[in-house]
Amino acid sequence: MKPEEGKIVHGDSFSYCSQQAWVQNVTVRDNILFGKEYNEECYERVINLCALTHDLEKFSRW
Repeated sequence: MKPEEGKIVHGDSFSYCSQQAWVQNVTVRDNILFGKEYNEECYERVINLCALTHDLEKFSRW
């Protein structure tokens, strides 16, 4: 597919996000924390932002 019109605009920096999921063979919590200290408010926010609440409710404990 070749672009026919438009432009790419970016500020001082940009990021790349691979389309291939990478999950460690550890708990969901450890995958979310990725080595950082547990903070309940932040952890719950990430779960909500990633739309994981419904999925994790299917488990007995997250």
